[in-house]
Amino acid sequence: MVQVRDRARDTLSDERQFGSAALRLLYGTRWGGPLRALAIRPLVSELAALTHRGRRSARDIAPFCADYGVAVADFVRPPGGWASFADFFVRDWADGARPLPDDPDALLSPADAKLLV
Repeated sequence: MVQVRDRARDTLSDERQFGSAALRLLYGTRWGGPLRALAIRPLVSELAALTHRGRRSARDIAPFCADYGVAVADFVRPPGGWASFADFFVRDWADGARPLPDDPDALLSPADAKLLV
């Protein structure tokens, strides 16, 4: 869990954060610094990602969506479903799911994200 401040409503709430235990370890402990230096190495990152690239990892998609409130209807589901958990994160939007604003001064994000500070 992480505490999130909604500035518009001036409220605090607890939200589930994917990987929060790892983030707490890497950024909230004295061991975090040396572990972060190791964790950001390309080989370590690739090894960690292997479990999310296999066909079996696709079974993790539905529970992830339920746990984190991901609206699957907003996306184009490939025939036969996503091949892996990793493939789920490279998905196309369904038509009309995210219309662009008419405001020419609006800031658009190329990806869905939550910024944490």
